[in-house]
Amino acid sequence: MRLNRQQRRAVKSLSRGKSLGETYVLAQAAVNLSLGAPMMPEEAERAEAIARHHLGRSWFHGGPSGFCEGFTLLPAGQTGANPRRHVRGHAEDRRRWVFIASDYETAAKYAARIGGTVYEVEPVGPVYADLEEFRSALMVVEQHLEQNPRLAALVSVLSQDEQDAELAKRITQYCCGSAKVVSVAAEVG
Repeated sequence: MRLNRQQRRAVKSLSRGKSLGETYVLAQAAVNLSLGAPMMPEEAERAEAIARHHLGRSWFHGGPSGFCEGFTLLPAGQTGANPRRHVRGHAEDRRRWVFIASDYETAAKYAARIGGTVYEVEPVGPVYADLEEFRSALMVVEQHLEQNPRLAALVSVLSQDEQDAELAKRITQYCCGSAKVVSVAAEVG
């Protein structure tokens, strides 16, 4: 799914002359406006390809305390939990995923919000780049390529897999259908 033309134009005009970080924040805000849209099949394919660049590495989950090794984390839609109930307009589609991170620090941020724990986890089934971060990253990359033709020329010679590897370095939030707790990494709260 892409943002509609009006949203894309707004981000483009607001991000002129802005740093990459500022552009990312604007893109994230625009993506948050479109959260009601579930992951489309073409997005799922690309989001899974990006996540494959983390195979063989540790995954982390920041959540409530009390889970032990071997516990299976299930999506909020199955458990009835609503860890992001404080987020206004939160998309129902997000309740079908368990959210994991490719780095400890990202998971620790989520655990800290609820006074919880960081767990090392093993995803069960396919892993996808988190839709919010995935859409924002693609929008930022597209914006910077439009503004910098020399960079666009360099990127155009990269294969899709090489482009996905670069995105995987920047995306830290991922999702999967469920995940098994491998170990308790740290109590945050």
